[in-house]
Amino acid sequence: MFFLGEWFSDCAIMYSILETVPIISGSDRKRMQYVPDNIGGSCLYGTTWKSYISKTKNREFDPDSGLHKTKLYSERPELKEIFKEFADLYFPDHKYNNIQINKNFPCVPHFDSLNQGVSALVAFGD
Repeated sequence: MFFLGEWFSDCAIMYSILETVPIISGSDRKRMQYVPDNIGGSCLYGTTWKSYISKTKNREFDPDSGLHKTKLYSERPELKEIFKEFADLYFPDHKYNNIQINKNFPCVPHFDSLNQGVSALVAFGD
């Protein structure tokens, strides 16, 4: 168990966990907004239909979803349990497949055409 069941404390705990996460921005995200790697970035944690990382590397297959794991999911599988615990505490009825992590990454207002249902947004830090 990672969280205490108290919103502000749990947000501080999640913030400290996220500070240990390397933000692995894909080239598509880097084209959206240039943010130096030491400042921040944007990455997906979960699964994707894209089976390739590059022409020489393939993504790990996730038999549970039938999709391929993102690089961060493959490298930090323990985060799945942490994110699930937080979501179960504060968004118990919210169904999700992936988590988008943005750090110091300016996003212009937009619609993601492939999203289905409602998105939840939680911000930690300044």
